[in-house]
Amino acid sequence: MLPSCGASVRHMVTCLLDFILHHNLLVGTFNTTGKKYASHDSIWLLNEIQELEITLSMAHPSTSPLELSFVNGNLYQQTIEAMGIMSIPALLRAEAGMLEFVESTDAAQKQAYLAKMQGTRRPILPINTIAERKLFNRLMRECDDFHSSTISIKLSAVKIWNRYAETEEDIYYKLEEHLTLHFKGNWRDVANSIQSVCQALASINPLQKRLCNPGRSQEIINIPAATMSVHSVTQGFQSLQLSERN
Repeated sequence: MLPSCGASVRHMVTCLLDFILHHNLLVGTFNTTGKKYASHDSIWLLNEIQELEITLSMAHPSTSPLELSFVNGNLYQQTIEAMGIMSIPALLRAEAGMLEFVESTDAAQKQAYLAKMQGTRRPILPINTIAERKLFNRLMRECDDFHSSTISIKLSAVKIWNRYAETEEDIYYKLEEHLTLHFKGNWRDVANSIQSVCQALASINPLQKRLCNPGRSQEIINIPAATMSVHSVTQGFQSLQLSERN
């Protein structure tokens, strides 16, 4: 089973290759034969033995080569397809302004294994670091090649980004689809939210200024301050006459 998280790129590639090997060993064969298995599971060794026996049968027709339960891939033209991390073609690398990976100078960086497999000086990754998000926002404000993009990020903007990736920390190579994905996704969502907030503030700010205007206190009638004392009456009394009872 492939790990779901917390694994390095190298570990994921190794698991994928192990899965492919296990699949190639079992595909096209029965799970159980009812007989004791008296061989091994080395595809490369079995292929080589069959090739030697085919060569031997040409000189001695009575000798038949080994029959395999799988197809000997060495007898066919090798495919150019690859599983796992894809190497970037030289033409695409040049169009995007990327440099080629050099083992002696580029092996000590972060994600060096990924860069080596891709064949580029810096690894190619989607926008995922804080430094990359800040750089994208700054280029959208200041760079004509970025803020003039409407549907997708231009190739000229990709070259500018990869120039920054050569010198700045936590900035990695990008292809056109990586920048376009961020442009249409996270960046546009945040930009729309900021625009909505700005429109709301345009309506709220005038009211807020009126409510918080310090000049409103000038309209308040000031009452003279006096020391509080217990209420007492010292004059103005009326005499009370009680009628006599008969």
